[in-house]
Amino acid sequence: MAAVLGLVAALVVGVQPAAAQDTFACTITNNNGTATITWNNIGARGYDLIEDNQPKRWTTTTTYTDTTPGNTYKIVAFGNGTDFTTTTCTNNNGGGGGGAPVNGAISLLAAGDIGRCDSPHLAPVGSYVESRTDAWFLALGDLAYPDGSTSDFDRCYDPHFRDAKDRTLPVVGNHEYYTSGAAGYVDYFGSSAGPADKLYYSRDLGDWHIVVLNGECWRVGGCGTGDPQYRWLQQDLASNDKACILTAWHQAYYTSESLTGDATYMKPYYELLDNEGADILLTGHSHNYERFHRMDADNSVTSTGIRSFVVGTGGTYQRPFQINHNGSVVRNNTTWGVVEFDLRDGSYNWDFRRTSGAQFSDSGYGTC
Repeated sequence: MAAVLGLVAALVVGVQPAAAQDTFACTITNNNGTATITWNNIGARGYDLIEDNQPKRWTTTTTYTDTTPGNTYKIVAFGNGTDFTTTTCTNNNGGGGGGAPVNGAISLLAAGDIGRCDSPHLAPVGSYVESRTDAWFLALGDLAYPDGSTSDFDRCYDPHFRDAKDRTLPVVGNHEYYTSGAAGYVDYFGSSAGPADKLYYSRDLGDWHIVVLNGECWRVGGCGTGDPQYRWLQQDLASNDKACILTAWHQAYYTSESLTGDATYMKPYYELLDNEGADILLTGHSHNYERFHRMDADNSVTSTGIRSFVVGTGGTYQRPFQINHNGSVVRNNTTWGVVEFDLRDGSYNWDFRRTSGAQFSDSGYGTC
C-alpha cells in the first residue's frame, strides 16, 4: 500500500521517473492456462504488479505466475522515496470479448444480493463488473431491493450494471418475487432469464454446461421429483454433452448463517446434479462469502461431490455467521466483491475479487 501511495504522490507532484540502470521490460509466457510474467532487475527496492488496472502483488522478486491470466500487466519499479519507473506488457493469449475463451478459458464473475440503493458497496461492484468486458456475469438473485420492482431495478441495479446487461446470466431471488410474478425482473432481463412463467434455463459456455434454477421452486410447480422444474432438469442433463457442469440458484444449500439456514428443500435438485457429475454450485441469499468442500446432498464431505460457493457479496449489507457448518472451508462477512472463475476444458480456477471492505482473498483450482 505504501508503494501505491508513493506512486500516486509522484504522479500528483510530477516527479520524473528514476533513470533505469537497464532498459526495463517484461515478458509473458503462457503454459497450460497460467501466465508467467518476468521482468529484468534494475536495482529497484520492490515492484508493484498491476493486472488489468487492478493492484495484484507487491514483490521484491522479478517473476510472478498468474493462474488466472489477464490482458495487461504493468510493473512499477520503485527506487528510493517516490522515484519510480514502469513497463507494460500485453498478454496476447489473455482477454477476449463478451466471455469469449481466454487462453482456453471462459471468464465468469458471480455475485448476488446486490441492488440496495443506500449501500456504499454497490457502486464498486458494479464498476468492476462493467469494466470486465471479457467476462460473463452470473447475477445470483436479490438484484434490486427491496421488492424487485421495475422502479427498484431502474434506481438500484441498472445505473451500476447497465453496461454488463448483454453478458449477464440472471438468477431469480426471493426479493424479485416481492413483486407479483417477479415482473420487474422479467421486464428487465427479458428472454435471457428464461420463460417468464419458469425463470430457469441452461446454456453452454465453452466446454461448460451452465444450469440456472429457480430456487423459489414452489412458485413454478413445486420442489419434488415429479414437478415441472425437476423433470426439465432431468431432460436437460440427459441431453448435455459437456463434461463440466456449473449450476446456480439463489438460496444457499449450505451456509453458516443460521438466519437463512440451509435450503434443504432443494435436495432433489442437488442429488440429481451430484449424480450427473455437477462440479460447482453458486448461490447467494446469505449476505456473506463462504466456500465449502465438495459435498453430497446429506451434509457429508466427499471426493466427488459438488463444491458450493455462497457469494452474497454484491452490494447489500452483510450479516454474521452463527455456526461453523460442516464442510465450510472459508468464510468472510466484511468484504464485498465478486468471485471470478476461469472455466477450462476439464478444470477451473476461482479467485475472489475484492471491490470494497476489508482485505480478503480466496483462490484455488479444481478439476471436473
